[in-house]
Amino acid sequence: FRNEGMDATHNPEFTSIEVYQAYADFQDIMDLTEGIIQHVAKAVKGDAPVIYQGTEIKLNEPFKRVHMVDAIKEITGVDFWKDMT
Repeated sequence: FRNEGMDATHNPEFTSIEVYQAYADFQDIMDLTEGIIQHVAKAVKGDAPVIYQGTEIKLNEPFKRVHMVDAIKEITGVDFWKDMT
């Protein structure tokens, strides 16, 4: 808990989950995390999609996976793959 102000756009409380697995690489951890999220979503909502800020999110389908550098370029136009010199 952080003792900060709260309004319609900011809530200082949050829920998080951490996942660890011995001898797993990042792909294994992504698979495990995706499976946990899908299991919880199915237990709570069945196969119904989640509507968040007007966007339908189908949690029962495989998650899109992108490299962080590519995501930054897609959103900002900044290409960190290029030589920055």
